[in-house]
Amino acid sequence: MTISSSIIQLPDTGSGGPAQPLTVEGRVVHGDERGRTLGFPTANLALDRLGIADGVWAGVASWTTADGVPHSRAAAISVGRRPTYYGGTGIRLLEAFLLDFTGDLYDKQLVVSLQQRIRPQRRFANSDELVQQLQGDVAATRAWAAQNHRHPGDVRRGRFGPVNRKKPSPADYAHMQERRRVNRENRVRDAVAVLAPNEVTHDRIAELSGIPLNYLRWAYSDSLALLAVGCDAGAPS
Repeated sequence: MTISSSIIQLPDTGSGGPAQPLTVEGRVVHGDERGRTLGFPTANLALDRLGIADGVWAGVASWTTADGVPHSRAAAISVGRRPTYYGGTGIRLLEAFLLDFTGDLYDKQLVVSLQQRIRPQRRFANSDELVQQLQGDVAATRAWAAQNHRHPGDVRRGRFGPVNRKKPSPADYAHMQERRRVNRENRVRDAVAVLAPNEVTHDRIAELSGIPLNYLRWAYSDSLALLAVGCDAGAPS
């Protein structure tokens, strides 16, 4: 995907994130779909004239459906010239991979905010090395999102209970629990994918995924159970 857009630029502090989130807004259009061939479909924006620091960021992509319902997803966002394929001569792009999203965003207005810089941009020897790093970037983004991002409509609690939300029906509650389960399983899968089998432990998965260690120990009895989630990567959740 490619975004034709307008930009709101805020100063970069150099400390891992901008002083305030830098926001990019635009309409999603078709691109060359290189990310899709690697398993990471992205929404792209040309950034030739912008002073955003190159690198990979954790952030949020937001949009509103035709019926006015807001949506957002945490996103792993790459800013740079795609040096693995184009060296230093490629068109400078912002590429946003939305976590746990499989819908169609073409022609929709999208807002992307850069929240936390994960790593600098670098060139990889081949696509396999790049994909392995992208898996790590997604795991790092999930860990950031677990602490910093909620989808619109998620429960937010005040002193006296949930804020601005009606009690869900049994069917809605079951759907919400299933969504959470699938989200946790995807985070475990992404974390397992970047580790060697002998490195897969509850502590390492908790570190990479942002999932509480006690939950992991309850849900997955041992390292073999965690590895089994990684082996199910091609199966539907």
